[in-house]
Amino acid sequence: MDSVSGLPPGRDARNYGSAIARRQAASHRSEFAMTSVAPLFRVAVDHDTTGDRFGPIADLLGTWVGTGNGWNVIAVPDATTTFVPEAVRYNETLTFATAATQVPNKGGTAGEQFNQAITYSLAVSSVDGAVPLHVEDGMWLFMDHTEHPIARQAIVPHGNAVLLVGTWTSTDGAPAIPDLDATPLTKVAGKPPEPVTDATYLQSYHDLATTFPDVLHPNATLTETIASQAITRTVAFDLSTDPDGGIANTPFITANADATSMSMQLWLEWVDDGAGNTFQQLQYSQVTMLDFAGILWPHVNVNTLRKFS
Repeated sequence: MDSVSGLPPGRDARNYGSAIARRQAASHRSEFAMTSVAPLFRVAVDHDTTGDRFGPIADLLGTWVGTGNGWNVIAVPDATTTFVPEAVRYNETLTFATAATQVPNKGGTAGEQFNQAITYSLAVSSVDGAVPLHVEDGMWLFMDHTEHPIARQAIVPHGNAVLLVGTWTSTDGAPAIPDLDATPLTKVAGKPPEPVTDATYLQSYHDLATTFPDVLHPNATLTETIASQAITRTVAFDLSTDPDGGIANTPFITANADATSMSMQLWLEWVDDGAGNTFQQLQYSQVTMLDFAGILWPHVNVNTLRKFS
C-alpha cells in the first residue's frame, strides 16, 4: 500500500476509483434486478390521447380566435394617485392540445386517481395586433374520484402560478350568463368585503364608460353577443381558487398588488348559423382580485372566441 495515497503499489488513483465505482454499480444493478423495485412514479399508464379519454375538456381541443371582442378591466397601483383604472380591448388566440391520459395519483387506502391532461397556450395583443399584452401557458385536467373533477393550472410571466378547480355541466340551449359587478371592494375586519362607496373611486370607473360602456358590468358584453344567436348546446365550466386551489405570487406582487383569488366561468357553445351549419364558440369571464391600498380590486377579463381548427 502506498503510504501517501493509501493505494496498492502501481495503481493510479483515478483508474482505481473508477474500477471500484464500476464494481459497486454492477452490484447495485444486480440487487435492483433481484428485488424488482417498482418505479416511484409513472407519467401515464398509456399514451392514448384520443378525444374520448378527456370527457368534457375534449371539446376545448383546437384553436380559438377572438378578434376585438376581449375586454380587460383592471386598476393598478400608481405612485401619485393611488390607483389607475384601465379598460383595454384585445385580440386573443387560444390553443388546446392533448398531453397525457391515465396519469396516476397514488392515494393509499383511497386507491388511485387518474387524470387526463390537455395543454393550453394563449396570446393576447392590442386590437391592431401591434402590441403584445399577455402570454400564458398551462394545463386543464379531467380527474376522477373527486367532487371537483376539472382543474386549470396557469403560469404567467408577471410571476403568478395559479390552480383553479371546479365543476362542469352540459345543457341544451344558451347559457345563463350571470351579471358581474366589477365595483372595487373595501376590506372590513371580521366581515365580508363591502362595495366601495367613495365617489372618487367610482367616478374613475364611470369615466371609462366612454371607452367600455359595460365597465362595471363586463359580462353584459357576453350576453349582448349571444342575444340574437341560436345556441343549441352549452358546456359550462365553473372554476375557482377557493376553497381547494390557490395562487403563488412573487414577493414583489405579494407586497404591492397581491393577487389573492381567481374565479372563472367558461361556456362552450354550439351555434346554429341559420344556414344549416353549426360553429363552436367559447366565452369566458375571469376575475382576479388584487389587494392594495386597503381595497380589493377586481381584475376582469371577458371574451368571445370562435373555433377555427
